[in-house]
Amino acid sequence: MGKSSVYFQDYLHTKQFSGSFLKSHSTVSSLYALVTSMKKLSDTDFPLLAMMIVQGHHGRIPSPKEAVKRIIAHGPELKLQLTNIYRAPDLARFLQGLNLPEYNSVMNTVKMPTLLNLLKHTEGWKNERSLSSYFTTNLVFSALVDADRMDAAGVASPLRTSIDVSRIDAYCDKIEEAEAVVPGTNPKVSQMRRHVRKKVMSSINTETRIFSLTAPTGSGKTLTVLLFASSLRERLEKMDGSKRRIIYVAPFLGIIDQNERVIREALGANRSHQSPLVLTHHHLSGLWYESPENETYSSSQAELLIEAWNAEVIITTFVQFLESVIGARAAILRKLHNLAGSIVILDEVQSVDHKHWSLIHDCIKFLADNLDTRFILMTATQPLLFSREEVKELFDREYAAPERVTVKANLSGLAIDKFVVEVNSLLEFHGDSSVLIMMNTIGSAISVFKGLNPTKGAFFLSAGIVPEQRKSIIRRIDLQLKKKKRTVLVSTQVVEAGVDLDFDVVVRDLAPMDAIVQSAGRCNRNGRREKGESPVYVYAVHDGSDRYFGNMIYGNELINKTREVFQNCGTDITDMVEQYYQKVLESRNMRKSTEFLEAIYSLDYEKIAEFKVIPDEPTASVFVEINNEAQKLWREYVKASTDDSENRGSLRRFHLRRFFLAKRERFYSYVVNYREADPVLRSIPSEYGFYHIGLQEVDDYYSITGLKQSPNIM
Repeated sequence: MGKSSVYFQDYLHTKQFSGSFLKSHSTVSSLYALVTSMKKLSDTDFPLLAMMIVQGHHGRIPSPKEAVKRIIAHGPELKLQLTNIYRAPDLARFLQGLNLPEYNSVMNTVKMPTLLNLLKHTEGWKNERSLSSYFTTNLVFSALVDADRMDAAGVASPLRTSIDVSRIDAYCDKIEEAEAVVPGTNPKVSQMRRHVRKKVMSSINTETRIFSLTAPTGSGKTLTVLLFASSLRERLEKMDGSKRRIIYVAPFLGIIDQNERVIREALGANRSHQSPLVLTHHHLSGLWYESPENETYSSSQAELLIEAWNAEVIITTFVQFLESVIGARAAILRKLHNLAGSIVILDEVQSVDHKHWSLIHDCIKFLADNLDTRFILMTATQPLLFSREEVKELFDREYAAPERVTVKANLSGLAIDKFVVEVNSLLEFHGDSSVLIMMNTIGSAISVFKGLNPTKGAFFLSAGIVPEQRKSIIRRIDLQLKKKKRTVLVSTQVVEAGVDLDFDVVVRDLAPMDAIVQSAGRCNRNGRREKGESPVYVYAVHDGSDRYFGNMIYGNELINKTREVFQNCGTDITDMVEQYYQKVLESRNMRKSTEFLEAIYSLDYEKIAEFKVIPDEPTASVFVEINNEAQKLWREYVKASTDDSENRGSLRRFHLRRFFLAKRERFYSYVVNYREADPVLRSIPSEYGFYHIGLQEVDDYYSITGLKQSPNIM
């Protein structure tokens, strides 16, 4: 409707009215949506929701008050828009053919008392304490935004396709057979993997909405749950004819990188291209989309298809998933309607901040109960996000998995210099064993690495290492471990989950219990050694001034709970995990969850838009030219960032967007992020929005431990 005004049409063709409200179309269109809904529907709530949905479809959904105030504030301009229609007779005939209200009746229908009554009606929504209005609004908004953008780009959604369940089943058999013949494989581990798969597959039922799969690290959960979800989808399709998307959600890109390869191989999909069968969606995912008929799409078209989750299997992050469920902006909500009826696998759900547990619980419960969505919560250490009565466990809670490690804790406190001495003693004591030393901060990890006695085969990993280099280091470590060469790795949490490395010994700076369990998962992963030969040492390390690195990163609450558990539970890791989550549940601060739930009840979208899975922190991006490819990418980026022609602002934005659509994934494989205030950045040149280290200057600013640190950084 709004695009029919002469003001919008003049702006479209001549750019007149630029910067004027008269050229806008969302607000006047939202007014028409309000009137049409009032005349066509008996529902007393939806007309206002319809106005909010249309008004926000290019940005953020407004709250009821924001939407009504905008109408009131722009009354005169809205009247001008409605009385100056381009090709008015044609529009009138079009609306009449659809049996919709005349456009010129809008101002007569909507008077000030009508708007105020609508606002008064919404006051009762908060008291109902229901998520219904919120999800109704967001789902319709999602469908509208998706249809609008796809139509504007002239892109059609690809045809739905099938998933070959028998292929996944055969792939699982192939992997199990290959692992069973690896020298030194513990038959108990192979037996456990077979038992997990058999038990899970015997638990399929179409009535349950929320499942949980709690099985030990190394039990083959990823492939088992993919087979389970695909089989459940097949069974549901036979019942009602609908194809349900399978959405695999993980907290870290490390887990996604590893499991994406396995999932794609099991499905028989292309390893790099996105397609109607499987796609990967996160902020660095590739933008190559190809149909089964080998029809290729431009980068901008691929972006549209990927961001709306146009595939049978979607691999994505908690950020993308949860901020779509709890969100307010068009860009992130556009895929929400594709969650309806889907099967969602939440991997490593214990990584979700416990402050959000109640909020996430209520949202998942609503989607399961009202939108026919199934959820599978998958982890080795299930948190108490749901009570046992609310979920169906797919595996034996009483199953005694092979014990792979022995946990030894020394929490009396060690200064970093004394800890380095202790690490060197452990390395000497364990002779030729491969050892992983995991620290909580980059600075403390560097201190340990630099303090190691000369050790052949020592590696360093942290988020301060360029991603491209990080992947290369992990491949080299994996190769050495498989060749049984002694390997020592000093790392931060980048290998805590999702990196399939198997060390003989793990040394861990004190962290929350779930993080310690993840670290223990890198020790004797395949059960090839006896429990006593695979120790996991836990130390509480501080900077020499009783500032513990674990407390710096994770805060006091979770660290203190972990200390209590170590004091009370001995060394049984299963008991420790259960006690830990019980303590967290009993003492958790629900203020954050309550704040967002109250905002959802009252449709306070300004507050809802503040929800973040990972809190925003001021960061600075550093592009490091570690090789010729990086140098070439930087030159292309600089060229896209500079334009000497007229209208350079809009052209520059166009060239930059085109560059990142095509090269985003490769470009960011040479970018590391640091805190904005980090002193290490002071001497590095800044240009074109990045700190930049050229190929010739790499040795001046960058080393095997990342950016060269000043002595006082911990």
